[in-house]
Amino acid sequence: MALVIFGLTLAAWCSGCGASALRSHAVAAHVAGVLLDGAHDSATTYVEHELDACVTALDDACVDRVVQRMAPVSVAMSAAEALWSTWVSMIEVAHLSGSSDGLLGALVSMAARALRSYVELGVALEGLGLHLPELPPLVLAYVGAP
Repeated sequence: MALVIFGLTLAAWCSGCGASALRSHAVAAHVAGVLLDGAHDSATTYVEHELDACVTALDDACVDRVVQRMAPVSVAMSAAEALWSTWVSMIEVAHLSGSSDGLLGALVSMAARALRSYVELGVALEGLGLHLPELPPLVLAYVGAP
């Protein structure tokens, strides 16, 4: 799913500029949102099923195992939703601002927000023993990350 969202984002960013580019971004963001909703619903259904089995078996350790097993999914979903929200905000700012002087500053600010979300996801995943590719030092310095 992450690759699909990345592909949609890349396709939208390569669409040029102007109203047609905003339309492309809006469509791609909508599709990504539908995919995120579906992934969230699937994960929720899976967890409910697993927890029901734990309750039926009266197994408290089972609940702990389900929570532990689903922790990476929870972290990934939270990060994906934060990044998606930033993307949608960028589209809205671009739409509302048109070609105003404040547009670039607002978009740069939102890009920094997306980068901070990536860094925060990396920290959360480190706690689970997972690792994201590192960002270049110049990018990390821009968002004020260590």
